Amino acid sequence: MQFEPNAPEHRFDFTFEATTNETPSTTGTPRTAATGRPLPSRGAAAINNAPVIDSTLGGRASGESLAASVGPPVNPLEQSIPESTAEIVTLLTTRNEEIASLIRRGDFPLVWIPAFQAKELALALAPHLEQLAPAKRQVAEPALHELVRTAWLLDAYADVGNRRQIEAAHAAFTAALNGLVTSVRESR
Repeated sequence: MQFEPNAPEHRFDFTFEATTNETPSTTGTPRTAATGRPLPSRGAAAINNAPVIDSTLGGRASGESLAASVGPPVNPLEQSIPESTAEIVTLLTTRNEEIASLIRRGDFPLVWIPAFQAKELALALAPHLEQLAPAKRQVAEPALHELVRTAWLLDAYADVGNRRQIEAAHAAFTAALNGLVTSVRESR
């Protein structure tokens, strides 16, 4: 996949332990239309007042006009990506702390959000690595690739809900982040 024109391609692998035969539910935790994943909790009031989306209405809520349904989609991955290396590294560290907190609480269905936000931050950091000295870049580039790979693993293992796998993926994610942070910070 290319994220920008003339940008390098990024390859992704997806693993599935089994085929699911679940039918989507219109009750329970609100989920995104694109991924079916739970939305971040905004409290009981938001959940209780959320319209029920009917797929036969083209994604509109029952009784909602087409004009009223047009608007920016809710995207839990949306974040602004800073320009500076230091700010990106700070946000990566924050995302890692969010992942750790979710894992500690056992809130595995939400791990994908900060994991994928971290992946996007890591990809935005890639062009900044060209400014590093060659020896630092040799450490930082594989760490960045490992960070992206383990972000995908965190998502996959959180979907399954296996704490041991999630914790192992998070440990690898943290190690990759630490290697990346050390390389970038020592170069200043």
